[in-house]
Amino acid sequence: MLRCLKASKLMVLLLSFIMIVSLIGCSTDEAEKTSNEVGSIDKSDNEEVEVKLAQGATADIIKVGTVGVQSGVLSFIGTPYFAGMEAYFNKVNDAGGINGRKIELVKKDDEFNPEKSVQAIESLIFDEKVFSIVGHLGTPGVMASLDIVKEEGIPSVYFGSGAVALTQAGENFFPVQPNYVYEGKLMAKYAIDEFEAEKIVVIYRNDDVGKDGLEGIVQGLE
Repeated sequence: MLRCLKASKLMVLLLSFIMIVSLIGCSTDEAEKTSNEVGSIDKSDNEEVEVKLAQGATADIIKVGTVGVQSGVLSFIGTPYFAGMEAYFNKVNDAGGINGRKIELVKKDDEFNPEKSVQAIESLIFDEKVFSIVGHLGTPGVMASLDIVKEEGIPSVYFGSGAVALTQAGENFFPVQPNYVYEGKLMAKYAIDEFEAEKIVVIYRNDDVGKDGLEGIVQGLE
């Protein structure tokens, strides 16, 4: 049930992302004249307030990271997925960026391997020090790294997964894709409404993706 990102979902993702990153810019422009990371703004004639920018944000750049399959047998999914992401970021940057800051995208290849996905997320957060994780692709890797992202409080804007747990992960997670339970309900409805099905067979994968989808179909039929 792994899905490529549809154009409409990508647009929502990127608009959501722009709304998030724009929040860090309005109150810090004056501070950045002094320093890329720490500055001060005048609160009164005799008082200054120190302002610190979020991780991954400077006067000129907002650094974001993404993880997904870019090599191996499933690279046909990740290659156009990330190409679309880069194309849109380039369009934003060509138009002046976000509050004058250009978006810098750091990509990591996990080869659709959960362990490599965790390593990639740790590298993005602790080594690259990105502001946000954007478009993490693939349920196994997203689920494996959920606790790290949640604990560090790094915004995770859209993930290429519909696992229900991600919609309940916390305030720094911003899901866009319908979860698999909901998709299962739609499948059940379609089978009944369009095919007048009396018997339905479900072939599912015995993991988070498959179990969520099966549960949705069961609920839909009920």
